[in-house]
Amino acid sequence: MRNLLELKYSEIASLLMVILLAQLLTYLVWGLACVSHPIYQHYIRPDVVWNVLTLYGVSAIAATVWLSLCMSYRQEQRWQIHLCVGALIIYFGTMLYAGYITGLLTLALGVVLAGTPIIGLFLFPAMIVLWSMLGVGAVLTLLTYASVAGYLPYAPLFREQPISGSPDYGVFYFWSQIYFVLPFLLILAGVGHQFLQRWTALQAHVHHLKQIDHLTGLHHRHAAYQHLQEILNRNTGTPFALALLDLDQFTALNKQHGHAIADRMLQHSANTLRQGLRSEDFVARFGADEFLIVFEGVTCRTALSVAERCRQLIYHQHLFLENGEYLRQSSTIGVICTQSQQEHQVDHLLEELQQALQKAKAYGRNRVYSHDCPFLHEHLTLPTVRRVELRYRA
Repeated sequence: MRNLLELKYSEIASLLMVILLAQLLTYLVWGLACVSHPIYQHYIRPDVVWNVLTLYGVSAIAATVWLSLCMSYRQEQRWQIHLCVGALIIYFGTMLYAGYITGLLTLALGVVLAGTPIIGLFLFPAMIVLWSMLGVGAVLTLLTYASVAGYLPYAPLFREQPISGSPDYGVFYFWSQIYFVLPFLLILAGVGHQFLQRWTALQAHVHHLKQIDHLTGLHHRHAAYQHLQEILNRNTGTPFALALLDLDQFTALNKQHGHAIADRMLQHSANTLRQGLRSEDFVARFGADEFLIVFEGVTCRTALSVAERCRQLIYHQHLFLENGEYLRQSSTIGVICTQSQQEHQVDHLLEELQQALQKAKAYGRNRVYSHDCPFLHEHLTLPTVRRVELRYRA
């Protein structure tokens, strides 16, 4: 189902005409039920009902003709606004007449007046909605004054009789108003649902963009910091490992080949990392040429194996240039592991991880280095962790 907020103006005009035809059908059902029921004939004016149904028939013809025009010219850009304005004139003209004959000071008209600007601002240009509401407001004000002053009959569709003096008439009048306003309430609910869905999707998209590095499509440094803090706050004692990958001699590559090639290498390396990791592994661009990987539920032994696989993938998957040449990129990776405990600090873990990376570089780059794994000495590798590590090797 297409989102209402993404329709063209001609398509919105077509939808408005379909809604009007549906509303006119409900009015037709109400009118025929009233004139054919002997009790209801005491509450309405049958001659007025027939006149109203005739005018509604004319309105239905106009709506059908305009609907066909909207469908015929829906691809013509120059007719979009004209089709939109014409549909609004037909719709508001019909609704104004419906409001006058059923009562200008009623629940149904009040709901329509409150909800129409909300729907209009979602679907139509703001200026068209503003001028339409000003025009409708002016006409309603004149009609209300004319009815109150006695120049026009108030609610000519119904017979004049006090509601308090006839409980049956009061019930009939009340449920008639509910019947008149129900289609509009359904429309308002549908548009509101579409708007809330769109709003929720936009919020999720904005939140996603706030967490993502635009060049590589990976999480950025702040998102990685938040993710690590969330792991520690769980306080479950479950092991997890961290790996910090640095692209070797990346500054020299940037100077020799330029920023465009350097950016392509970053993207190429990020895509290669995704190939070597599980879908549940967290990977982020942590610096200009650094990537942070979070392995949940594993110790250094498995993290070292996966990090070595990532290093080899990056080294052997060359970046091909337009001139037919290719670039080979090596990387150095530092690995540590710890537990999910609140007393641990993210900054301390990152400092320890940086030290592991520096030691790996000191040993000659293009290699993986791990600190002394505490789980090997303290026998903290759990059965659940072993199962995760076996899945990794598979």
